[in-house]
Amino acid sequence: MPVVMARDLEETASSSEDEEVVSQEDHPCIMWTGGCRRIPILVFHAEAILTKDNNVRIIGERYHLSYKIVRTDSRLVRSILTAHGFHEVHPSSTDYNLMWTGSHLKPFLLRTLSEAQKVNHFPRSYELTRKDRLYKNIIRMQHTHGFKAFHILPQTFLLPAEYAEFCNSYSKDRGPWIVKPVASSRGRGVYLINNPNQISLEENTLVSRYISNPLLIDDFKFDVRLYVLVTSYDPLVIYLYEEGLARFATVRYDQGAKNIRNQFMHLTNYSVNKKSGDYVRYWRQLSPEPEWSVSDPGVTEVESQHVALEENLVFMSRGTMKSCQSFNSFEAFVCCCFSSACPVTVSPFSTKLRLPKFCLLHCLSLLDLGVGI
Repeated sequence: MPVVMARDLEETASSSEDEEVVSQEDHPCIMWTGGCRRIPILVFHAEAILTKDNNVRIIGERYHLSYKIVRTDSRLVRSILTAHGFHEVHPSSTDYNLMWTGSHLKPFLLRTLSEAQKVNHFPRSYELTRKDRLYKNIIRMQHTHGFKAFHILPQTFLLPAEYAEFCNSYSKDRGPWIVKPVASSRGRGVYLINNPNQISLEENTLVSRYISNPLLIDDFKFDVRLYVLVTSYDPLVIYLYEEGLARFATVRYDQGAKNIRNQFMHLTNYSVNKKSGDYVRYWRQLSPEPEWSVSDPGVTEVESQHVALEENLVFMSRGTMKSCQSFNSFEAFVCCCFSSACPVTVSPFSTKLRLPKFCLLHCLSLLDLGVGI
């Protein structure tokens, strides 16, 4: 947010002389933080895309806030910003407040940004988001802080580099195993195997021991995700979004080898299961507990509950992002905090934790509104 905007907002918040200016103290898009120096935070409301509320647009329009989208087609981001009065500028423009990019900026480019400009990536954040880099960093943390402290992955190998080690392990325990591309998403390229000969070595992949006795809900595999916004790595500052996402497979789980290729049984990705013949738009409520708000087996919202952000993330983020201290960056992450891979039956839905709705993470509520992403 521009410095002059922050100053103007603070002045107008304590003054009622200009009747044309909406009261900033109770404006739905402004949240104040800080002690002796009050700092305004711009809050985004997902429903504004549908309501076209002029009161929501007034802040962006009054302060001529702008954004640019580079190397990506983020229709959802464009819609939410436009609904809040931001105007889009050309990707090559240097006059903007927010850059939403599909790639990572080089450190020297970050150093050219002013205090009023923000970008949606930290440099080298792929150390946490690429599967191969995350695997390597977890191994490094095991060596540094002890295997027990970071025993958070099943046995895993990076192929083709560790193919011989994988074959040796396979000879002792034939699996099944799950194969994933190192830099993909939405279930693309993921499959199960029960023989090393079934793996293509033409691209880099991660192969992990498949947990064949997963935790199930009504015999379906599932996972529960939380969304976090990281605004600083040193010190580590994390905002937890107040709602989570539960995703379900659409075919009941069966350990039989004949089902090893059935993605609708083994994967919970919405992009995969929406193509299933068993996919239904609405589903019965799975539990009488009020925490469960199940309306869709692929995209299901639940209340986020008490979650401990373990020191694992703190150690890893400091280790891999030690040089990233840019005040111009922020990054949204998806954390799979609980899934069918859990080997024991536990109940994560015990204590409610309510947190304020911050910044762009309000976009996640669009899943409720049926807005296309």
